[in-house]
Amino acid sequence: MREKILALKNRIFSDTLAKGILIIASGTVIAQVIGIISVPIISRLYSPADFGVLGLFTATLSILALAGGFRYELALPLPEDDKDAANLFVFFLFLLSVTSLCFLIIFFLFGGLVLSFFHIETMEPYVFLFIIGFFGVSLYGALTYWVTRRRDYTRITYTRIYQSSGGSFTKILLGLFSVGSIGLLIGYLLSQILGIGTLVRYMWKNDRAYFNSLSVSRMVRNAKRYIQFPLYSFPAGIINALALQLPVFMLSAIYGLSVMGMYTFAYDILVLPSSLISSSMLQVYYAEVSNMMRENSREIKNLYIATTRKLFLIGIPLIIIPCLLAPVFFPLIFGQQWKDAGLYCLPLAILALSNFVISPTSMLSGYGFNHWTLIWDISRTILVFLTFYIIQVLALPIMVALFIYSSVMALMYGVNYLMNIRAISLYLQRRAQSTS
Repeated sequence: MREKILALKNRIFSDTLAKGILIIASGTVIAQVIGIISVPIISRLYSPADFGVLGLFTATLSILALAGGFRYELALPLPEDDKDAANLFVFFLFLLSVTSLCFLIIFFLFGGLVLSFFHIETMEPYVFLFIIGFFGVSLYGALTYWVTRRRDYTRITYTRIYQSSGGSFTKILLGLFSVGSIGLLIGYLLSQILGIGTLVRYMWKNDRAYFNSLSVSRMVRNAKRYIQFPLYSFPAGIINALALQLPVFMLSAIYGLSVMGMYTFAYDILVLPSSLISSSMLQVYYAEVSNMMRENSREIKNLYIATTRKLFLIGIPLIIIPCLLAPVFFPLIFGQQWKDAGLYCLPLAILALSNFVISPTSMLSGYGFNHWTLIWDISRTILVFLTFYIIQVLALPIMVALFIYSSVMALMYGVNYLMNIRAISLYLQRRAQSTS
């Protein structure tokens, strides 16, 4: 038995992908446990309407934050030369500073008008938090991709623990003072940006030598080299975020803030256990595939198929079983006011499982097919909008609406899987022709 354990240990730590997942997952477990423990307390300190405000805030910020560096952060793991990566990172910081200043001016001068145009006037008291979140979320994302490039997964793990504990503690503390939705918003921001200092210190200590070769010409050269990210990945990211967040805006408009708060709460609880594996896989899979591409490995397709298959097999018991139990246990664990949220988990299971399998492993832009991502995201956004338009016209009950929406999203994730398979095949063919 001991020999088998040692053999398994050696196998895991000899597999770079498995090792990376294990390192990030081990620390993320702590972060997730902290979040899980705090949720029954937080759910009793805030109302569904408060969570509705949080849902609108996070949905809006997730769209805005994509404009921070126009998706250049996604390219940070790709340059072969670390000095080129450093120049690309500084170019990203320049873009982030400019866009942050622009948003600050726009919100200061025309904030009310902009929010009224998008029918989210509820967010007007929290405009200043948007600016903080915009800069902080964008910067943390770029720093994470830099550390991913260095394969220091332990550092990412530390920051996730800081974020989870700090965000949960803040929500509980402010909730005890009955401050309302502002407590949820501040806690959410801390859960997204804590750890920036840790990653900056890591970069300064280990990689500052690469930043001695900064030059405007080199920044411009690398910006042009990876121009496909702002040209394709940025609009694709915006459209992708719209597709994901459109239900939040539509549910709020059709059924009200409380129902939308129930939806966001149910979905967040539903994906909480699976996000442990999903978020770990996202970071490590991206790093490993990027490394395989630099080494001209032909095993990318096998890795993709094997990874999605494993995620599907893991996701069935991890997601389906909690969904079946949710209607019974939600009111017991989170309070009677969340009874309907437990019922919402049943139709949302389809969406959660398909998202769990496909999202962490989709890398169309990395294979050079950014325009495919854009086409897929546009198609999905149109389908989601049409779905909710029909739901509104027919005045369908919320449970029927969620089932139809989840089915449409699952169908689109299936299409995304086939697109990734085709993109990898074409990428490998192109590399084989260029080296022959």
